[in-house]
Amino acid sequence: VVEVVSGDCIIVADDAVPYGSPSAERRVNLSSIRAPKMGNPRRDEKPASYAREAKEFLRTRLIGRQ
Repeated sequence: VVEVVSGDCIIVADDAVPYGSPSAERRVNLSSIRAPKMGNPRRDEKPASYAREAKEFLRTRLIGRQ
């Protein structure tokens, strides 16, 4: 796991593809998970209640794991 985007979306590294290749990382949306939306600062949208907590929970469980 390379990055936790939100409470229901992560980015993982694909070891089968050479590092630096455009397809070396894949965005994975977790099915059947409905996490609060993180909002969008470009559109002046604020995060929903508990969105940051959901992201942090997932981050502490998955970051650096294979």
